[in-house]
Amino acid sequence: IMQAGHYSWPFSFILGHGSPGSFEYKRQEFSGVVEYSLKAEMSIPDLLVPNERFKHVLTVKPNFVPHPSSFSINMAQAEEVVEFLCCVAKGTVKITANTPKILYSPGETIDICIHTDATQSQLDINRVSAQLSRTVELSAEGHRSARRDIIQSKQSSGGLRRGSEESFNISLLIPEDAQSTFFSETINCHFNVVVCLEIPWSADIKMRFPITVNYYRPPTYNEIVKADGL
Repeated sequence: IMQAGHYSWPFSFILGHGSPGSFEYKRQEFSGVVEYSLKAEMSIPDLLVPNERFKHVLTVKPNFVPHPSSFSINMAQAEEVVEFLCCVAKGTVKITANTPKILYSPGETIDICIHTDATQSQLDINRVSAQLSRTVELSAEGHRSARRDIIQSKQSSGGLRRGSEESFNISLLIPEDAQSTFFSETINCHFNVVVCLEIPWSADIKMRFPITVNYYRPPTYNEIVKADGL
């Protein structure tokens, strides 16, 4: 039994290699959490006095060092047939979209350049839009479920006439509290930029490409040179 006074006991824990970072996603009945916490308990030798318990939640961030290729241009392209009322072919539309890089931190802006080629189309394009979507997949006890959220969506001020081509620039902001891209046996969280062309009397044309959201430190000059083999 310890006498009254102040006491302290230093201790340390080592997280296993590859341990996932902290993660929390809660939407009504759909939730997934990876939590790290320290718990301490002091036994009190008195049946009438409960033991003292303490819990401190820790935020764990993986030591994420991105590959230099994560800072290269991220590009996607597609060519789709345009059909009037879903059955009469009215030519084709080509889309090329790119972002300056693949990896972003929460709070950063994604600048998207969308080049739309309707020179072979007989239908106008009403507007061009871009969305940042997040998909969370949960797996536990043989069950699997997924949920997709639109984090932000913006559209161009105008469209595109048939027989022409034009580039549109749209910027999407990643919220400061956005979860990081996350992959584990039970929880997956990933992000996509979705580009959409709205065409009257025809199905919308959509194209998506992934981005990575994570807190990171930029690679050093030596790491970039080593990766490029210079």
